[in-house]
Amino acid sequence: MEARVAGDGGVPSPSTPRSALVAVTARAWPAAKLYASPGLARRRRDLTFAGELGDRPDPAWAADIDQVIFHGSFVMEEVVFFHRASRSVIVTDLVQKFDPATLHGWRGAIMRLDGLVGPDGSTPREWRLSFWKRRAARAALRRRNRPRASRRSSWWSG
Repeated sequence: MEARVAGDGGVPSPSTPRSALVAVTARAWPAAKLYASPGLARRRRDLTFAGELGDRPDPAWAADIDQVIFHGSFVMEEVVFFHRASRSVIVTDLVQKFDPATLHGWRGAIMRLDGLVGPDGSTPREWRLSFWKRRAARAALRRRNRPRASRRSSWWSG
């Protein structure tokens, strides 16, 4: 994978909070093409993006990976990816899961109350509360669950 990223591969930034990681990647692999989540290019003028991610995958990865923007939150929009061959869903902030062994004190207690600890993870409550436009979020979920694989995969927890 490193060779692919270092060459002409693409590096997506699926959500705005992850823009710092994209900057680190851009420094490590200057030839990699960066793809911005919606609105990120306006916020990160220090980075050069090859394009902005949308509800349709870029032709460079469309044969292997599908994507949908999870709209509806006034705080963030996240691009969720679906790898067809492995039938894996790739999310960043929409669903979070933490190892209970690494959480201690008040932070661990809050994360447990938030449902972020355990085998499945969940969408943090503050993110769930930010989805005021629920129709848009449901539309993204319906688009993701169109029959494409032999098994239906649900990725909205909580």
